[in-house]
Amino acid sequence: MKVITVGDKLCKAVNDLNRAQAQREAGFKAIVRADAKIEAAKRTIKRLERRLDRFTAETKAKTRQLKQFTAAVETFKENIPPAESSLDIPEALRRPLPAKTEPAKAEPAKAEPPWWEDYVPDRKWHTLNPADEVAKAEIQAALNTQKQAKTKARIEKLKATKSGARRSMPLSGKAAADYIKQG
Repeated sequence: MKVITVGDKLCKAVNDLNRAQAQREAGFKAIVRADAKIEAAKRTIKRLERRLDRFTAETKAKTRQLKQFTAAVETFKENIPPAESSLDIPEALRRPLPAKTEPAKAEPAKAEPPWWEDYVPDRKWHTLNPADEVAKAEIQAALNTQKQAKTKARIEKLKATKSGARRSMPLSGKAAADYIKQG
């Protein structure tokens, strides 16, 4: 049985003190990192709020300008006098003057469907001619042959692993030379 001396107790106390101080330092570091993350998040939030406020103000200003412009265009349209033609255009070919109507309420613009919805493709671009069909069959046959070779090699490898042939000692000397000659 080992006798515990005062020196051993002192050494253990010093180690405990060092461990506790390291844990305290790690805690302080974690607090500092968390504070830095909090400050960064606050800055990000303020920046995004400023950006949102600026965007909202710009949108309101543009909307106000658009309303003023449309009102100006409407008053301009109303004040245009009908054009009197000095040309001798037959009555049948003359355009009728638009009747004064009340301005229609602006409806939200309907989005046009994407171009590909109305697109009817030319079916000839993806049909294969007989030469293409033959080339396609040749490529497929080559791929099938390659796939069969890989499968065969994999099966042979599995069988060799099960029989233990892959764990045998490598050939050396005359046996290795004979094996190389056989190919």
